[in-house]
Amino acid sequence: MPDSTNLQTTALIFSGVVSYARCFKSGVRKVRLDPSQLAATGVAFDLEIHDYLIALRDKHVAHSVNDFEECEAVAVVVGGPNSGWRDGSGVGVIMKRSVGISALLLKQAIEHVINLQKIVTDKVESLRFEVYVEFKDAFEKDKKWECAPLLHFSGRRDIAKRRK
Repeated sequence: MPDSTNLQTTALIFSGVVSYARCFKSGVRKVRLDPSQLAATGVAFDLEIHDYLIALRDKHVAHSVNDFEECEAVAVVVGGPNSGWRDGSGVGVIMKRSVGISALLLKQAIEHVINLQKIVTDKVESLRFEVYVEFKDAFEKDKKWECAPLLHFSGRRDIAKRRK
């Protein structure tokens, strides 16, 4: 459950929000999910929760300056000009943090993701035979089968190009 004082739960929620949004955002990906197409499938795709999660990622998680975080430096001085100053004075920091999602919205988001998984799984199953036929035709044409790599280590040398 959301708890702004628990860094682990906050990190897990933020990680989940980023992971959710990743398949809908462009960036370096060639393919992305279209929420309007998913909403049209008839399976429970909650567009309102989707929009909330995307906005949470864009305006709260992905950016360090937002309404959910405040940090102010304060000075505390004991005494005053008329009564005299005391030795006790100090400087402190006031911090306010908030996760940005309520327990109710988190439960709705989890249900939403479960529904989204069903939509994607059903779509993959419906296309399985078409993909098989396409691969079979390509193999029969060239008599070559190109295996997918078992391991792929991303190169860091072109990272600046990918971020543009």
